[in-house]
Amino acid sequence: RSRRADIALAAGDAPLAAEHFKRYLEIARESPRRSEVELTLARILAEDLDDVAGALAQLSSVLASAPHDLGLRERVIQLASRAMDWNQVLYQVREIERQRASNAERARDQLRIAAVLRDRIGDPVKARQSLERARQLDPLNLDAVRELAELVAGADPSHRATVLAHAAGDVRGAIAGAPERAVLYERLAVIAQWQEDLDARHYALAALDALGSLSAEQRQFVDVARAAVATQGVPGTKLGDLRRRIGPP
Repeated sequence: RSRRADIALAAGDAPLAAEHFKRYLEIARESPRRSEVELTLARILAEDLDDVAGALAQLSSVLASAPHDLGLRERVIQLASRAMDWNQVLYQVREIERQRASNAERARDQLRIAAVLRDRIGDPVKARQSLERARQLDPLNLDAVRELAELVAGADPSHRATVLAHAAGDVRGAIAGAPERAVLYERLAVIAQWQEDLDARHYALAALDALGSLSAEQRQFVDVARAAVATQGVPGTKLGDLRRRIGPP
């Protein structure tokens, strides 16, 4: 029947192909082609027959025998999102996060979890917990900083200031350990912009300028800031002076 299904599929008869594949799976329980057929059937059900629930059932069967296939879990997430099965989405993202090797990847997964909790399930408390977990995993992830700051601001604006202050401290600490990393000064400048701290942004971008990494927009800001404070004894562009102005973590 798998051969008949292949012929029907080649002829563009998706319903008949799906029926043959289903019968094949009922009979060929030990077939080496079983996973391949289940994946093909899942694609037909999802893309040709709009049977998302049936496609999810097929993918879940394959996933049971290949639990470390993160790509397959992402396919389940896509279909579960179409079905608006947000609990399934959360489960799969958490499983992916659990299997990640790096903290940076795990932090990005926690951001995905937070988005579902906040936007789909409507649980800001658990969303905040996920964002805080993302911050713990990767303190330099600006997406986690921004989303956490925005979320806590709804409860108390002072909480936003606290989140941004802690984030700036994390970046300054990273600068102390790796003072030649241009990306750290750029991140510090972004946080200073969110804080509406023009002085801190100026010093961070001036340090970035000393490393030769300014964008056109950043260059414009630095030039304007320098012109505005030229009479106030602003230090030169020596990187050591600028680091001292940025301050300790």
